[in-house]
Amino acid sequence: MSKQDGTALDGDAFLRELEEIREAILGDRPLRDRPRLASKEAIAAARRERHRGGSTTVNRNFERYLGVPDKEVRRKQLRKLIDEAGEDLFGGETPAHSTLDRSVSKAFDVTDEELDRLGKEDPLPELIMRTGWWISMHREGPWPFGIGSALVGEGEKLNPKRAALRLEELERNRKDYAAMGVEDVPGAMVSDEIHSVADLEHARFDADVIRDHVNTAELQEGMRKVFTLTIHKEQYDRL
Repeated sequence: MSKQDGTALDGDAFLRELEEIREAILGDRPLRDRPRLASKEAIAAARRERHRGGSTTVNRNFERYLGVPDKEVRRKQLRKLIDEAGEDLFGGETPAHSTLDRSVSKAFDVTDEELDRLGKEDPLPELIMRTGWWISMHREGPWPFGIGSALVGEGEKLNPKRAALRLEELERNRKDYAAMGVEDVPGAMVSDEIHSVADLEHARFDADVIRDHVNTAELQEGMRKVFTLTIHKEQYDRL
C-alpha cells in the first residue's frame, strides 16, 4: 500500500510489495499452474491450440520499445527485443522465441505443416478475451507498465521460493515426458531451459524500470493492478 500521506513508496519497498502480492495470490502453486496431461498426444493437442493465431511476443516487445521516452531504457528494451526476435539473426546462438516454441511442439510430433497452418488461423476466442486488456495496457497505459508487467513471469527467477518451485516443475516435466515416450526430451524442454537463464537478465531490467520509473503514488497503484491482473492471466496460459 502507498504511504498514508499519499506519497509513493521507495522503489525497493514497492518491489517487495509486488512480491507480497505474488505470494498472496499463488501461495505454493507455480505461476503457470498447468495441468499434468497424461499423454504425449494430449500435450500435442494442447500445443496445437497454443499456436493458433501465431506468436505475439516480438510484437509486444516492439510496442514496449516504441513507447519508451528514456534513451537508456530504450536501448535496453532494444536489447531485449533482439533476444526475443532471435539472437541468431545478429550472429548469436539463441533463436527467436517463436522458433523455440515450434521446436517444443515438434518434439510432441506436431508437424511444420500444421504449425504453419495454425499460425494463420484466428486465435481462440478465450485467448482474445483473456489478453484484450493486456494489449490495451501496452498501447494505452503508462510506458513503464508494459515493461514492468514482464516481472510477473521473468521475475520468478529472482524470487528464491518461486525459482525453486519452477525448477521442481521442470524436473517433473522432464521425467513425465520421458515416461510418455517423447523421443526428444531436450527438444521438449529447450524453451524452458533457455528462459531459465535469459530471464534473469530480463527480470533485473524489469525490476529496474519499476524501481526507477514507477515512482508516484498514482503509478504505483496502477502497477499493482497490472501486476495482479498479469498473474491471473498467466495462471491460465496454455501449455
